[in-house]
Amino acid sequence: MNWRQRYSIAPQAEYSHTIEMTPREILSTHEVNDGEFIDTDSQSDEDFWNKKLKESKDSGLYNDIKANGIKNPISVIHYKGSDRNVSPREIFEGHHRLISAYYIAPDKPIPVRIMHDNPYYLKGTTYEHGQF
Repeated sequence: MNWRQRYSIAPQAEYSHTIEMTPREILSTHEVNDGEFIDTDSQSDEDFWNKKLKESKDSGLYNDIKANGIKNPISVIHYKGSDRNVSPREIFEGHHRLISAYYIAPDKPIPVRIMHDNPYYLKGTTYEHGQF
């Protein structure tokens, strides 16, 4: 099952904004969502991230990020007041880039695109003021 099948509505691009966060902050505040979803009964988060890091190194992405930094933002989804059976904050796209950045420089800010499932999510929150 992919994310479009899991959710009845996909977050719209116009309901997003980009900020900077460190890889450490992202990993400590967001849950894993890789589109196909990991089977948490058979694969731990640690196994998941180790696999993504190995794939990143094998493909050359790790060395490219080490030399040139992150070119495209990591995408995360934030749900507000959702009655869905999901985490309120999920890493949606960019898992290989995120884990590479974490091992290269865990406290160096990288671009993060925050998507919302509600167009009014930003109104009246600290997001309006650029704070996380």
